[in-house]
Amino acid sequence: MKKFLKSFLIVLICVCTCLSFAGCGKPKLSETTNDNKQVISNDGVAVYYDGWLYFINGTKSVNETNVKAKNVQSAIYRVKTKADRTIDYKEPANVEPETDGEDEEEEPAKEFAKIERVVSSLTGFDEGSLFIFGGFLYYSTPCTSRNRDGEMLYGRTVFKRYDLKTKAEQTLYTTVQSDDTIDYTYYKQGKTLNLVVYEKNNKTVSSFKIGNKIETNFVEKDVTACVLSQNSGDSYSASAKTNAYVYFTLNYDNDSAVLKGSRVFRVLPDGTSREQISEGHTLTLLSIKNDFLIYSEEASGSTIVYAQKFTGAKDEELSFSQNDIVCYKSYENIVFIEENGKIEALVFDGTWIRKISYENNEMVEDEASKIYKFGTNDKIAFIGTDGDYVIYQLTSSSNSSSTNLIYKIKYKNIDTENNEENYPIKLSTTKLDAASGRMAPEIIDGYIYGFYTDTAYKRTYLYRISIETPTNEDGSDKEVGKAEFIGVAE
Repeated sequence: MKKFLKSFLIVLICVCTCLSFAGCGKPKLSETTNDNKQVISNDGVAVYYDGWLYFINGTKSVNETNVKAKNVQSAIYRVKTKADRTIDYKEPANVEPETDGEDEEEEPAKEFAKIERVVSSLTGFDEGSLFIFGGFLYYSTPCTSRNRDGEMLYGRTVFKRYDLKTKAEQTLYTTVQSDDTIDYTYYKQGKTLNLVVYEKNNKTVSSFKIGNKIETNFVEKDVTACVLSQNSGDSYSASAKTNAYVYFTLNYDNDSAVLKGSRVFRVLPDGTSREQISEGHTLTLLSIKNDFLIYSEEASGSTIVYAQKFTGAKDEELSFSQNDIVCYKSYENIVFIEENGKIEALVFDGTWIRKISYENNEMVEDEASKIYKFGTNDKIAFIGTDGDYVIYQLTSSSNSSSTNLIYKIKYKNIDTENNEENYPIKLSTTKLDAASGRMAPEIIDGYIYGFYTDTAYKRTYLYRISIETPTNEDGSDKEVGKAEFIGVAE
């Protein structure tokens, strides 16, 4: 009888254990929301959320080995921050990794008070960037599936999200073609969060409603161009309608009476309110910035750049009016800024940084527009603006020691009456990598975040540079130092 009871108890324990495991399964997803009240700076290499800085640790090449491996470099980490959002360090300090080409004395790097690896997948590649909504971390990673020939399809991009509460993961969408060039963002619409992806080689725009089940809102084919809002999922007031839409172009319609140029459409992320807003113009969609749609038209051998707001009313059209003109040329290196309720432009014309505006039916792009003159071999890439300054990277120079350094210079409120000297201010001696896809250096909450490659060790990790002007206690210029190492070394 004792043997029977013992055997019965063993069987009962095994059954209960099996049922327990069966009941657990994969952790469930939390409720999907598009709340981003505690988020600072979606759509980049780093983002603040709920007392943590989430960041991509570095970049790696996309190949089968790196895709399959559990990455440290290129993975997603988070580090604890203080109330003022500065990183929480502890002492004593360790020595940071060496960076080539810098013979300064090594300063000890502070050790993080708390740091965790969140996602081990390869995220630091051209199409990678981070978003956080409602307690989910949204990211993209190369595909690890294989085709019938057993070849890994790592050229395709997979969109995923990670539940920061339950630690469950969910795949949202996988692009159609390998090595496609893509653009994407997340749109808030009511209480819904949508992912919109433009696959340029496949000429397709797709929109998906995100939840425990992923639903397709719409698929637009044969798209010749598309611009997505730079809203990073932010919410808008009732008057801000331009940012709410996806804009795309199709070739002219053979059945139309106007057989030239492109047809421009707009559509809400859920697929509703789709309508044509222009036809018969040879134009290029450039950007959506501060609730303006920015586009250019080629006419009579010249190019005019326009910026227009929309109200969301039915049957609105592109106006091509003088009131909407930004400049009379489409520059390769341009930053759009909003001044006095209008879009103006900071441009690099190959020699000068200029601030161009259209005022009183006249274009200001003469001597008054000139900010700073560069050398013959100098080339720059704009990173963004902060206050009175524009921040840029010197990407090429006759002085090779200056290449890839970060500078800032005033572009407004320059005291010309008192002959204020306006000159570039070097922000660090560390050379950040040149812009690559969505991995370009970016401004986040008082810092420039960017990647630096140590060529001696062929390692790329994340660094950051303060955008504050380096000054001594007496207010004089201070010799700048190296960037702050944020990454986690292997």
